Amino acid sequence: MKILAFTDNHGSFTAIKKAAALAKKKKVDVIVHCGDISVFSKDLDKLIDEVGKIGLPVLILHGNHEEASEMKKAVERNKHNIFFYIKQHFLWMA
Repeated sequence: MKILAFTDNHGSFTAIKKAAALAKKKKVDVIVHCGDISVFSKDLDKLIDEVGKIGLPVLILHGNHEEASEMKKAVERNKHNIFFYIKQHFLWMA
């Protein structure tokens, strides 16, 4: 299985299109976007729609630039996108 991961495009449609081209070229099976697809949710729906055009399963995590609830709602509008939520855990070592 081939996985393409990208992150922190901060509203760049160009970065999404480059990731899509690379996914096609490398024949990946799944894409993971690791957060901060937008700048504080600006154009979030449009960015998520652009990711959905890739036509592959895309696991999308929210970053500190998106609210989890907004991301979940935007992601679930497209059949290829999958909202992926990771609860933060902090490990303290003495």
